[in-house]
Amino acid sequence: MKKIFTLLLVLIVVDGSSQSYTLAYFKGHVEVLNGTVWEPLKNISTVVSKSQTIKVGDKSEAIFTDAQKQTIYLSKPGTYPVVDFPKYITSKAKVSLSAYYMNYIAHQITHTETNPEKNYKEQLKNKGGVSRAHAGVCLLGPVNTTAVIDSEIAFLWKNVSSDNYTLLIYDDEEKTSVKISETVKDTFFMLNRFTHRLEHGKTYYWTITSPAIRPCETFSFTILSKDLERKAKADLRKLQASTEFTGAMKEAVIGKFFEEKGLYENARRCYLKASALEPESETFSLLLQQIAAKP
Repeated sequence: MKKIFTLLLVLIVVDGSSQSYTLAYFKGHVEVLNGTVWEPLKNISTVVSKSQTIKVGDKSEAIFTDAQKQTIYLSKPGTYPVVDFPKYITSKAKVSLSAYYMNYIAHQITHTETNPEKNYKEQLKNKGGVSRAHAGVCLLGPVNTTAVIDSEIAFLWKNVSSDNYTLLIYDDEEKTSVKISETVKDTFFMLNRFTHRLEHGKTYYWTITSPAIRPCETFSFTILSKDLERKAKADLRKLQASTEFTGAMKEAVIGKFFEEKGLYENARRCYLKASALEPESETFSLLLQQIAAKP
């Protein structure tokens, strides 16, 4: 029998003096009491105050956060006066690994001051990513500057030519040393990093060419070192075995784990799954936009 978790978790201990909370995620039927009228919550970033009450319906969930990074996850049906939110705060020591990443998601969604494009360009500057302003926008994944942990790497790009493509992978940022060159008829290519002897800890640079298109941008990816790969895989198994979440939120939590580890392509795929499971959710759409933002 499948175990069903009914959770009411609050993740960070602070003084409990918050006056308002911001909606970071909801699923199903969640309402707020305004005066004497119950109204459905429709948009993330909706702010609720201590004078209001939240009602969570059957098979519904809601996540709220505040400016002090307190996060409340409501998935048990019932009514919850906002003024009582502080009493649900538990010790940080009792927070599960998956709840930690859920808190990370909630705070990112409601307290991001810079836009995804600016964050992405900052990544390029800090992590050795490459982007050419004059180049065509062609490449889809692996997303720029991602670390790689999987044996098989899926290279994806837009259909911008009727001719064959050449996938080029370079050993160096200056693109003077070609490591791999493959002629491809489609817009994707699966590459086994062991077969092609890609080295642990090394950064590679890739792009595509075709006679009918102008030069595309260049993306980078880095193969994790053996030690980091072993640790990441062990941590992932621990997270998957202990997570309280199911469905889209589970995918998002695992995606946030990957994102924190620099495994941006794995994170992107998780956010795609979450968005597919809950296409109406603004939360997962925003996570996907942030990880896939292009300069």
